[in-house]
Amino acid sequence: MTVTRFIPLLAALLMQTGCSAVTANLSGMAPSQLQLAAPSNAPQLAMTLENRNIILTIAKVERQQDVEIWAVADGPQVFLREGMILGTRGFGPDLMSAHAPSAATLRSMTDHSRSYAVLDGTDTLQTETFACTAQPAAAPAPALTVDETCTSPQRVIRNQFSFGRSGKVVNSRQWLGPTAGYTIITEKIR
Repeated sequence: MTVTRFIPLLAALLMQTGCSAVTANLSGMAPSQLQLAAPSNAPQLAMTLENRNIILTIAKVERQQDVEIWAVADGPQVFLREGMILGTRGFGPDLMSAHAPSAATLRSMTDHSRSYAVLDGTDTLQTETFACTAQPAAAPAPALTVDETCTSPQRVIRNQFSFGRSGKVVNSRQWLGPTAGYTIITEKIR
């Protein structure tokens, strides 16, 4: 999948709904919040890039089989399956692909594996595989919250997922890669 493939789709959606686009360049930005120009009825999420101190609004623009494609107004995209990040495009150091557990695996606190494929500084694909455990969050939470600890020979990462009554991920903190660091994704309440 390429970023340019979905820009015409997003542009067509904007033209059909009469929305005006607000665009921004993500590189080197001061802390800010970018707003998405998409149909007002499109589901939206708040996405925080911790390393950059940027909060984005992303909207669901497409679904391909069980993968949802969410986008920022100027094109960067996030690919989610059951709330798990499978990839990003247009954010700079992108997560090219990820093998992630299902939401049911996390809710059942079953041991599992994860793998991430990211581009390094020379555009070489680097894949890292982790052995993961899941357990109830250490801090009390109003909803089922699962802490996932994943270990590889290079590092330990810690993701967190909160589930709604339906079993759907409603909030998460997920690792995107060694350069991108962590992102927080939260359902927006309208």
